Amino acid sequence: MVRSHDQKSLRDAGAAQMTWTEPRTIRAHLENALAWGTENWSGDLLPPESNGVYVVTLRPWRGAPTGSAKPRYVGKADAKDPRLRVRIGELLIDLAGYQGSLNWHHQGGHSLCLHCEAHDINPLYLWLAWEIDCPCPACEENRLYDELGGGEREGGPLVNAKRPERCTQPEHPE
Repeated sequence: MVRSHDQKSLRDAGAAQMTWTEPRTIRAHLENALAWGTENWSGDLLPPESNGVYVVTLRPWRGAPTGSAKPRYVGKADAKDPRLRVRIGELLIDLAGYQGSLNWHHQGGHSLCLHCEAHDINPLYLWLAWEIDCPCPACEENRLYDELGGGEREGGPLVNAKRPERCTQPEHPE
């Protein structure tokens, strides 16, 4: 059911405003973070302290991520919890295996860690990018989840433990 406009018009309205960062390997993100305080550090390579959507893939892409990038995870930080930098940091901690068997900070990082181990993938060579100027992270996360093929339980490539929660904004589609 659509409340005030259809899904296509919402996507079209948001698409003109959204910008993806250039995908970089996890290794490049970590090397940049560890270079803090040196001439090699770039604050521009850090995720913003805002809301947004992010994607982890096996291959790089240009523009927006597609199935050819071999997506593995889609996540978000929304207006209720606008901490994109922290969410990506938690993902990296758990992706690297710095969690207990029952204590992880980020379900996606934990799932990616297990996936990499099971498929002999070095997590340093996964690709990560995020979308800035995202008008509704929940709608965008759901759109990406569907467009990138869905989760493993649905026969898709994503290791998301469950389908993202639907947007609850009254002016957005249910």
